[in-house]
Amino acid sequence: MSYRMMTSRVELRLLCRADNADERLVPLAVAWGLRPKEDLERVRAKYRRVEEELGRLEALRVEGVSGLQWLRRPENTYRALAERFPPPSPLSPEEAEQVEIRAKYAGYIERQEGLRERMRDLEAHRIPEGLDYPRVPGLSREAVEKLSRARPRTLAEAARIPGLRDSDLTALLVHLRRWG
Repeated sequence: MSYRMMTSRVELRLLCRADNADERLVPLAVAWGLRPKEDLERVRAKYRRVEEELGRLEALRVEGVSGLQWLRRPENTYRALAERFPPPSPLSPEEAEQVEIRAKYAGYIERQEGLRERMRDLEAHRIPEGLDYPRVPGLSREAVEKLSRARPRTLAEAARIPGLRDSDLTALLVHLRRWG
């Protein structure tokens, strides 16, 4: 039986890719006794080699830019770069793919990491159970309706409500800090 994740339902889908599932899930599987510890060491070694290669590419100069910047261009590939400037030890196809993915999507991945941190921060802000949303200054009428219907327990839950604007979350946060 195979498992397929519906990525349209995943909040931070760039962080939950199929190609990095081993990095995310093998540590959990080992901790739960589902996989041997050797698997964890193998995965850690794989991603250590990927990080080492990314560091090497950052220091490498190609056509006046770093190897990473060169690789981020849509027309360039890691294979072409590795042919011109071979790594000290060859990477497996999976490791090479990780290097290319991490290079090309670095900006997007960083943005989602930042969003994940922001959501963690918002999770710390609890919303009182009986909060009267119409009395919160600065909330739009639409936000009052949506929040009253959903009754989120934290600001992170409120941020996940479709159609709720950042300005509504800010108004709610200011209200909670002032009165909470």
